[in-house]
Amino acid sequence: MTPEKDLQRVEEDRITHALEQAPEVAVPAGFAARVMATVPEQKVARVPAHGFFVRRTHYGRNAMLAGAAVLLCCLLVAGHGGGVAWQLAEWTALAQLGGIALWCGLAWRTT
Repeated sequence: MTPEKDLQRVEEDRITHALEQAPEVAVPAGFAARVMATVPEQKVARVPAHGFFVRRTHYGRNAMLAGAAVLLCCLLVAGHGGGVAWQLAEWTALAQLGGIALWCGLAWRTT
């Protein structure tokens, strides 16, 4: 072999050896505490569901209360009317309002 090829071979071995060395990782003391201090506090309650944590929302409860308010308005209108159609509308609204009240009671009991 020629001296140039020997030098090239030595240089390649040195580069290969340098690339195969794993870097040393050093985590500074108190790193986790500093990171956790910068994270904002969570304000939304999270509940476990099927192995995951999900945000608890109140869309169902708000829809239930809005539906109950609409049904109460329908009852007031149906109460002033006369005839079988108005009485049927009144009983239907009362049945729906009772269903919402039952749903409300069961939903708030489980939370």
